[in-house]
Amino acid sequence: MPVISPIGRRSLHIRIVLITMYVLLTLGAVTMVYPFLLMISGSFKSEVDTESLNIVPAYWFDDEILYRKYLEARYVTVDRTEPVHHRAYGSWENVEPPEGPGQE
Repeated sequence: MPVISPIGRRSLHIRIVLITMYVLLTLGAVTMVYPFLLMISGSFKSEVDTESLNIVPAYWFDDEILYRKYLEARYVTVDRTEPVHHRAYGSWENVEPPEGPGQE
C-alpha cells in the first residue's frame, strides 16, 4: 500500500513534493559519485602524481608522466635516480624523458 494514493498523486502540491524529492536524491547521488571516483583513481597514484585531482590517471595519456612513474617504480626515490642519470632533479616534476629515435 503506497504512502501517497494514486488519487493524491494527481494534485499539483503532491507532484511538486515528489519532483523536489527526486531532485534532492539525484543531487545527493551525484555528490557521492565524484568522491568515490577520486578514491578509486587515488589507488592507482604514486608519489609522481599524488597532487593531481584527476579522475582519470594522467599517465594513461601523457608519456612524460608515464616515464616518471617508470623511473619511480624502478628506482623508488629521486635520490636513487640522480646518480644513474648523472643529473640533479630534486623532484619527480623535473624529470623529462630522453630524446629517442622516434621523437622529434
